[in-house]
Amino acid sequence: MRKLLIAASCLLLLAGCSKKKKDNEPAETPKPTASAAPVVVVTPPADSDPSATASSSPTPFAYSTMTPEPTAAPTPTPTPTASADPVYTAGTYGWVEVKVDGLNVRDKAGTDGNVKGQTQNGSKLYVYAKPVQNGGYTWYKIDKDSEQWIADKDGTWLKFTSYPEAVSTDTITGDPVKTDGTVGWVLVKVDQLNIRDKSGTDGKVVGQAKNGGKYYVYGEPVSAGGYTWYKISGTDNAWIADSGEWLTYTKFE
Repeated sequence: MRKLLIAASCLLLLAGCSKKKKDNEPAETPKPTASAAPVVVVTPPADSDPSATASSSPTPFAYSTMTPEPTAAPTPTPTPTASADPVYTAGTYGWVEVKVDGLNVRDKAGTDGNVKGQTQNGSKLYVYAKPVQNGGYTWYKIDKDSEQWIADKDGTWLKFTSYPEAVSTDTITGDPVKTDGTVGWVLVKVDQLNIRDKSGTDGKVVGQAKNGGKYYVYGEPVSAGGYTWYKISGTDNAWIADSGEWLTYTKFE
């Protein structure tokens, strides 16, 4: 009996020590529980299209382009006209100024000619032939290469200004030879060099000298207006100018 009591006491003592040890053990640190990621709900603007998907390509930048200035269309050249009084050119006999509107242009010097057009009041036109009298009218050819004629009735429709008759210039056909009154000669090196009635650009044009023409010179050269002037006629006032490049002057010994 005594042995049973001792054994029971020992069991109770062991049981108490075991419980005390467990009470002194640190509590296990709880593992953090992973929380669910928050769900973000994006509400599209009220005016957006919910069915549209974002484009993966960026929207290109809209560059502004420069609008080129318009190019003026070329103006066709009409029958030769001039705002100032036309000067003499080769092949012309003078010029007319139109004093009425709607003056007919015909294909011959007569009222039976076909009408090809009309001229306007104030137009100034070169005349390319001597005036022709026909049917009580005076007719003027106003185009160099085609038959274009306009009529005048007793000076009421047109004002005609004639160029003076060609001046007498002493053209050299062979080798230049000194003669009475000549001091030398010039060789023209440009086309249609104006011949004027005095040594100055304000002189009236009375003709033209052609490229390659040779002319005797009468009297000493004259300087005026930045040019050197040579008198090329022994009987008329006929002068041509040199800029240093238009003529070659040779003085007789």
